[in-house]
Amino acid sequence: MIVTQLILSSIVICFWGCQQSAELNSTNSKISVVNVQQSIIKHIDATECKRLIENNVEVQLVDVRTSGECATGILANAQTIDIYSPNFKNTVSKLDKNKPIVLYCAVGGRSRQAAQVLKSLGFKDIYNLKGGIQSWKAKGLPIEKK
Repeated sequence: MIVTQLILSSIVICFWGCQQSAELNSTNSKISVVNVQQSIIKHIDATECKRLIENNVEVQLVDVRTSGECATGILANAQTIDIYSPNFKNTVSKLDKNKPIVLYCAVGGRSRQAAQVLKSLGFKDIYNLKGGIQSWKAKGLPIEKK
């Protein structure tokens, strides 16, 4: 009889502990989802980028290459803000943090770095053009001379 009570007590304690653990994990999951949704960097290809620009008039398009590189051509309506400029962080912080922003460079490395800077500044909707302007050109998409 005592053995049966001990076994039943152990089972109840085990189930109660599992329930508490599940509730804790559920709470932690909800918290992490909220944190992730605050600022996300999306890496998009040239086709997705073109569609985003065409369908969203509020998109801020930023070329983070040097002025020499930008002289070879930029995407239409792009702002040029050199990531190597000592004022880069200050300059980009003046952009609208609540509007989507698309960053690009030559092949995607610097724009990926720039995206991290914007994320740290609290920008909400950040896009990085995978493959940079080279991938844009490879698709035969138009560029403008600056």
